[in-house]
Parts: sequence; C-alpha cells; structure tokens
Amino acid sequence: MKFLASTLLIALTLTSCKDQAPDRLKDLMKKDGSAPVYKSFSEITPVNPVPAKFNLSIGRLLVMALLKKQSMKYEIVPASEYNETEKKVMKFYHHPGLLKSLSLLSYARQIKADHPYRINPFVPFATRRSENAMIEQMGVGPAAVVSDLFQLKGQYQGMITYRDQGVDQKAEVSFSPKSLPMSGLMFLMDHQVFSLDELVNNPELNVLQDVIIHEFTHIWNNEILDEETRNIQTIENNKTEVGHDTQIVSNSYLAFSEGLAESFEALYGTAASKIMNMTDREREVFFGNFTANISKSLEFLANRQTYVRRNSYVYNLYDFKDCTLRAVDAVDSSDAGPAKALERLLTEERFDAEAAKKALAWLNFDDRFYGDGGRVSTTTLKNNCKVDSPLRLSAKEGFVATMMYNILYSGSLVDSVELEQEFAFKGQKGWKAFARWNAGAENYQARSIASDERQARNEKIFLLGFRKLVEGIMVSKAGTLKQLLSYMLSSDGNLDANQRVRLAYQVMKVSLGSISSADKSFNSYFASPAVIRDNLKSIYAGLENLENEGRIDAVFSKLDSLPPVYVSFKSQIDDSQKRLNINVAHHIDLIDMFGGNHHRVKQLAQRLDRGEGFESADDFVAFAATFDKEELARSMLEQADKEIGGLNQLEKKFRFKDLINHSL
Repeated sequence: MKFLASTLLIALTLTSCKDQAPDRLKDLMKKDGSAPVYKSFSEITPVNPVPAKFNLSIGRLLVMALLKKQSMKYEIVPASEYNETEKKVMKFYHHPGLLKSLSLLSYARQIKADHPYRINPFVPFATRRSENAMIEQMGVGPAAVVSDLFQLKGQYQGMITYRDQGVDQKAEVSFSPKSLPMSGLMFLMDHQVFSLDELVNNPELNVLQDVIIHEFTHIWNNEILDEETRNIQTIENNKTEVGHDTQIVSNSYLAFSEGLAESFEALYGTAASKIMNMTDREREVFFGNFTANISKSLEFLANRQTYVRRNSYVYNLYDFKDCTLRAVDAVDSSDAGPAKALERLLTEERFDAEAAKKALAWLNFDDRFYGDGGRVSTTTLKNNCKVDSPLRLSAKEGFVATMMYNILYSGSLVDSVELEQEFAFKGQKGWKAFARWNAGAENYQARSIASDERQARNEKIFLLGFRKLVEGIMVSKAGTLKQLLSYMLSSDGNLDANQRVRLAYQVMKVSLGSISSADKSFNSYFASPAVIRDNLKSIYAGLENLENEGRIDAVFSKLDSLPPVYVSFKSQIDDSQKRLNINVAHHIDLIDMFGGNHHRVKQLAQRLDRGEGFESADDFVAFAATFDKEELARSMLEQADKEIGGLNQLEKKFRFKDLINHSL
C-alpha cells in the first residue's frame, strides 16, 4: 500500500493541474512502467533543446553574493522570441550525430527514472542574447552544469516528441518545474579558441556538433547522480589547476568526467567518427577526404578524437625528446630549436624560465601538440614512447576516454546471451565469438561505408552496453575510472562472470597491461595488438582464472594506488598559479615548482615515471628536506590546503566557475 501511495503521489506530482499536455501523455506518465531496453536509436524519442535566458545584472550578482542567495533563476525562451543565433543553433540539432546524442540523454533519464515518460523532455541551453550577457562575459565558453543552484522560473515549454504504441507523436507542452525532474543546462558562448559565430556560420565543419555532443554527455552523466554525489565530485574535479585536455594529467575525478565526454566525441563526433553518426553523403565525403585541412584553431577536436581511437594517450607524452603526437617543424628565434631547448631543460640543472616558455609554446595549442606538422603514427609512438605511470593514467582524460571508447565499442558490457546470439559465428561461442567480433570491429574501422546490417548491429551492441554503463555509474556513484571498474568487475556489480572477463580484457588491452598487478608474464601478453592476437587462448585462460579466483580486479589495481598529495605554486613557465597532485607530476612540473633541475629532482622524476610516489604530505616534506627544499615544500602544501579549503564552500556560497563542467 505504501508503494502504491508513493507511486500515485509521484504520478500526480508529474502531472499537475497547471501543466498543458495531451491527456494521453499525462495518462502515460501516470501509468506504471519501466525503462525499455532499446536496441536501435530509432526506438528512442530524443529530448528537445530549448533556449534559455537569465536576465542577470551586476546588481543582481552583488545581491546574490551579499545575501548568499542559493539559486540563479532562468527562463525558457518561447519559440516566437528566438533570436537569429538561437534559430541557427536549433538547426544544428537535426544533425544525425546530435540526434543520437539527444536520444542518449533521453535514455539516461529514462534509466534514472526507471520509466519511459516520467522524465524531463527538455534540455535548456543559453547562448548569445542580451539577457545572457553577464554569463557570456564570464568566459564560460561551451560548458554544462547540473546543479540545484540553477532553478527554472516559469514553465518548461516547447514542442516535444513522445512515442505512443510505437508511433511518434508531437505536441506543444508546458510543464511546471515541480512536475518534472531537474534538467541540466548547456552554455554555448564564445571560447578563447573560437567564436560561436565562426562555428554557427560554418556548419560544414561540424565542430559545433562535436562540442554539443561533449556537453550533452556531461549533462546526462551528472543528472544520473544524486545532489550530494554531484557536489562531492564537483569539489574533487576542481582540486587541481593545470588545464584541461586529453594529454594533460589533472586528477582522477576530472579525468573521468572529461574522458567520458571525449569518448562520446570519438564515438559520435563528426570530425573523426567512422561509426554511425553520418548521413550516407556525409560518410562518403568524410571517408574520401581524410587529408582535408581544418582551421588550426579548431584542429584540437579532430586531433584528440583521432588519438582516442588510436589509444595514444597510454604513453608519456611529456617525454618531449622522443614522444609527441605531432611532427614538429617550428623553430623558435633563439639559436637552438624547441627540441634542443627542451633537452637542455630536462638534463641541465640550470633553469631558464624564458627558454622554457618558448620551448613549451605548444601548451597554447601550438607546435608540439597542435602544430602544422603531420600526425605521428601509432607505430612511431610505440617505438619511441614509454607507457605512462599507472598513477598518471587514472588522471589523464585521454586515457580514460580511450578506455570508455573501447569498452562501449567492443560489446564487452553486453549480456552474454545477447552477444552470442548476435555475433557468434558458426561453431564459435563464448570467448571465441567475442574475439571474432572484436577482430571484425577493428577491421571495420578501415572500411569506408558500413552496410545497413553492420550499422544495425553497431547500434544494438552500443545501446545495450550504454545501458549497462549508465546503470553502473548510477549505482556505484562513480566519479573515477577505478570506482567504476571496482563496481563493474565485482561480484556485486551489474555484470555476469563472462561480461567481467570481457571487460577485464578491454582494460588490459587499452592499458597494455601496465595497470595490472597480475603476473608479469601474463601482463606481457598485452604488449601490442600483434602479441595479443598471438596469445588469445592464453589470455582468455588467464582472465578466466583470475575471475574464478576472485582476483579479476587485479587488472586495474595499480590505478589510484596512492592518495593524492596536492601542492600549489606560481609557475615560471606560464605565469599562472598551478595546483597539482605531486604523485602524478611530470619532470617539467618538478623543475618548474622547485625552480631548478637538481639531481634529486631528476631522481624524483624517474621515481614518478615508475609510479612510485608519496604516501603522505609528510613523506613529500621529508624528501624535499634532502636537498634543502623543506620550507618550500611546506609552503606549497599549505597554499594548496588553503585553496582547496575554499572549494568546500561550494554548497554554501555561489561560485559559478566551479560549478560548471570545464568547457570543451
């Protein structure tokens, strides 16, 4: 009776007397149901983007700060009031990749509600208009936020699509905020790399579409979590201040959040996607034009998507002498070029900050990472690069993105019965069928246009895995890769034994066995794709043994094996205040923070490259004392504690910049 009463209360709340919607839709919202298991995007009705406005002013922000106001009000813009920018952006949502992204947002909401209709059918976005000028001036760029501090004033309103007995129905609706679950917000403003006008007026670049896919992923990821968990993860995301991009090592929480968004870029982003997000014509043009140039300022999207797909972020890309993703042609104005200057920085004891600034100009999307030189092949990377430290990999969003990409693309999360029915070849079942599917999937990456049958299979395998992923994040409240893998690979998780073995295989494959505490000879089977292929039988036997012995978690046990030790210092290289976890620092970070390249700094760099860091802040201070840097170490620790302490006020004080997901 209590369950029935609560169900009726929810249904009545979701359809208040103020709401305007077809009676049939209201009835569907009231009826019992559960989230369907979708196997095709065509089965999912997407949520509808709607422009939003804030009507903010400096006076309003001052009042909020003085009174410690706990909310920022926004309104939905009626269709009759859309400005030209909003009209243009609305057209972007008809792109096939974006329609899929909107469907995934809808699906995640349905899984969260465990109901196909008791969801918010809207996702508001704020873009350029006079009422949003204050937010635009904050420089948020493209970004996403899911927070109870943002509250809707008025009604959720607009045209939606809902499915009734397999038929799509359209209706103009208006819902009170009390009638629907909260929706996340997306911001589409100018970015320091590009202007919104540049993207809106050049739709053929498909860059804005990729940006939106990224932000929608942030929205559904945060919406499936409860408010307390979101707040905790927001604080953890902001504990480092070192920048944000696929090759940057920040912290495990930020890397998970951003890596997840970047994995969906790689899956459905148009700049580098080869799967199923394009129309036939777009696909023909794309596959026939791999060498097409993208504006240098926009190159980073295609660059990071390509290298996520190629599993390039497993390497230590800060080993500047031999390991970089780009062929570097630029030469600075000094006597020696960047490569020589970097070599001196990493080998000599003297620290020349000006030389470092010149040599490291790539941090501003130049020379070494996004320069005019060509992309380096994975073979070159393998021959010249070392696998990065396990502690760094968990905090490197490019690695997390690659892991999520492979987990979803491979079918490893799909129920065993479904996988065998769909992909087992005659005479092959279980692991052999899965290995055969993986081989087919990898070979498919080189094909030009997929058959309709292959497209349908891709959609099915992806959507079945997507559901497991959403359920896994939601139940485990995962904010890091290790937290998610710990849940999904445990006997209490949402996978069966065969799924756990298949997932463990993906973890070992992507990490090249480097984060595993299993036997070294077993880990060596994952040294390269060729070695994996030659040892599949032994690999499967080894993974099955780990599962049967209850030790399958050994495949990722080196992730986050040490607690973070945060330090904050004034960077001499880019004139900013940097806050980072010393346990994931690179050699160049150590030179910067200690102001030189003492032989103890070189020793520490080698130690961190091996994944051997500090157990505590006291451990770090003791190390610094060995070369008269004890006071400097204490001051860096104290400064970090002070800065991080301010983050803990997020729930009590309005801090806009800390609440949004890092743009792009």
